[in-house]
Amino acid sequence: MDEFFISFLFRWLHVLSGVMWIGLLWYFNFVQIPNMPKIPDEQKPAIGKVIAPAALFWFRWGRHGNHRHRRHSCRPERLPG
Repeated sequence: MDEFFISFLFRWLHVLSGVMWIGLLWYFNFVQIPNMPKIPDEQKPAIGKVIAPAALFWFRWGRHGNHRHRRHSCRPERLPG
């Protein structure tokens, strides 16, 4: 494959994982946490056992992908000096 295409692919994976990571942060901080008191007690176990673990799974992969792609795709060709 062409080096330009690989660089382009890594940059888009970086953007996609960054959007996913920030979107899930938004969900946790501004949607789930403030609305927890409004959820009936009999439905709260579903949040902790089903919804939150799935969201945390994708949150971890979004963070991991963002960090890994940023580390590899923004490295300069050679250091000055």
